Amino acid sequence: MPVPVDPCNSDPCGPHSQCWQVNNFAACSCLAGYRGSPPNCQPECRTPSECASNLACINQKCRNPCPGACGASAECEMINHNAVCHCQQGFEGDPYEGCQRVTSPEAILITGGWGAEQSAELFLPWQNSTCELPALPDQRTDHVQAGNTLCGGYYSSTERSCLQWSVQQGDWVTLSLTLTKRRVGSSVWRVSQDNSLVIMGGWYVAEETSETVSSDGDSTRITFKMKYLTRRACSIPLGDEVVLTGGWYTRTTVSLYSTGGWKRDLSSLNTGRAEHGCTSYSTGGEQVLLVTGGWDDEGNALDSTELLRPGSYWQEITSARLPRPLQGVRLSTVDNRVLLFGGQNDEDIYSEDILEYKDGWKKVGQLQNGRSYPELSPINFNDFENYCNN
Repeated sequence: MPVPVDPCNSDPCGPHSQCWQVNNFAACSCLAGYRGSPPNCQPECRTPSECASNLACINQKCRNPCPGACGASAECEMINHNAVCHCQQGFEGDPYEGCQRVTSPEAILITGGWGAEQSAELFLPWQNSTCELPALPDQRTDHVQAGNTLCGGYYSSTERSCLQWSVQQGDWVTLSLTLTKRRVGSSVWRVSQDNSLVIMGGWYVAEETSETVSSDGDSTRITFKMKYLTRRACSIPLGDEVVLTGGWYTRTTVSLYSTGGWKRDLSSLNTGRAEHGCTSYSTGGEQVLLVTGGWDDEGNALDSTELLRPGSYWQEITSARLPRPLQGVRLSTVDNRVLLFGGQNDEDIYSEDILEYKDGWKKVGQLQNGRSYPELSPINFNDFENYCNN
């Protein structure tokens, strides 16, 4: 009598499969968690690209890598199959190890601008509200600002002077220095190395000059010559370097400067613009530059937004148009939140809106006073807390 032969002994089903006998024939199926059909059973994934963008390939299965990836008080975001952690609003530190509550919270100081020339207020990001500060001692618009210091402006009484918030006095004080040029429609940059204030360009003969105000506000000096005539451009500080975007004479030009002057030009803007807003933020471990609004070459207010990612070109984001065309807007980034303040439309109506960018613009608050061409800067809320009136 012939010995029965198990048809599964010859491994007819291939890898990642199971075999059983049915009427002396081999029946095959893929193991649980594998796809395809024998003998070509495949794992769910071998590379991240085989998974949806919000999943990663873990042990040959498409899974969400966020659980357990971040430390305390951190949030996880999936970007291109990777778990990217960032601290929750109001926290700081290493999001992968754990974030700590910010002991000196950052607020945004908003001063001057058309429609509110002597007004100063704070935006409190942790509650999306504003409070009013003591009024400026003089009218300021088309000025520059970094930290607690603001300089220049449209009016002849302010174009060569600077103000600073005094924590000791709880009020604004006029600095003793006199700017070397009339600084109207200039750009500014706080140098992280020594905390000095570099003011670049402006109207009149200031367009090709820059000067540096000392960190203590006691003195100023002429520094480097601008590569291009610079007027109503928008500056994005990057520590010991700064990026200048657009401007009256440089509509599509984007230039990188250091304390020694011009270094190189970056990718050009798609739409020429001046009197616009700009800032930077981080996503997926990369620093992204952003511009929005302003005037185009024909004097029309713009509603478009462009982004520049590392190693790429400026890209217009069609889903990120402003609610309406605006010029004279100002942007600031706090806790990696991109926030836009004020501006005016083609009918010269001053906006009270505070907008936030998250793949599009959404209103999150309202200014105490509608304004365009104000100036903004992140500041330590503790320096102003006792003088902030809701």
